[in-house]
Amino acid sequence: MIKSISTHTARQTQRKASEQNIWRWPQQRVAGQPTPDYRLLNATIAGLNAEITLADGRIVQAGVRAVSQHDLVLEIPCLTGVPVQGQVAEVSLSSKQWSVVSRQKCIVHWGGNIHGENVVAMFTVNALGAVVEQWTYDQSRGEVRFPVDLPVIVKVDEERQIRGRMLDYSLNGCRFLCQEEIPLDQQYSTQVLFSTTSIEIGVQPRWVLNTGDGFQMGCTFQAERGVLLSCRHHEQNTELESPLKPQTTNWEGEADEEVEVEW
Repeated sequence: MIKSISTHTARQTQRKASEQNIWRWPQQRVAGQPTPDYRLLNATIAGLNAEITLADGRIVQAGVRAVSQHDLVLEIPCLTGVPVQGQVAEVSLSSKQWSVVSRQKCIVHWGGNIHGENVVAMFTVNALGAVVEQWTYDQSRGEVRFPVDLPVIVKVDEERQIRGRMLDYSLNGCRFLCQEEIPLDQQYSTQVLFSTTSIEIGVQPRWVLNTGDGFQMGCTFQAERGVLLSCRHHEQNTELESPLKPQTTNWEGEADEEVEVEW
């Protein structure tokens, strides 16, 4: 049974922000790793503000660096106000023209220190719709890619496995680097390894780039798998036995329908 987003508690908020696994910028990239999504480096969007209500009732003010249909990338001035990864929060977006532009339930899945600023990313349960249309006229509207560095094992067939490293992920896809090329547009069972646990996701490679130091593969997967990966990669127990299901235009949480992603 899928757990309701409203049933998650504030247990994770007791963790200190300093204990979180955050991405520090700039970070040396391995050979063949793509340039991180430029929207993570953006200044905050002028005129658009965010107010985060955490599960324990605390309210945190934030600037908005980037939005897409299910992405919120926020800049938080105070380190003590940074929400714990894996926590469910409510975010209200507002502007000077309108008191509240959108109110969303979100799950915090990524954190970074970028040029000395605290940046966190959230997936929204419902699409942001008109917010994206109004506030991203000078930005890409595709899903935001978030850098990670995780070992993966791709099962090509019953006798062949390929090891590589995941370089980044989004709600519907990821990129990884491996030493062997594999056929495109087929479904492969892929094990993502963490320090003490692992998860399996089904990926479909859509393109390949020979970097000279390996093959960079751009893959898609179901949104449910993207949420599961985002909940688990930071090694903090979110108690999400079944991941949240953001509702996209192509995926209603039914069966095995694939979601196409433009990279």
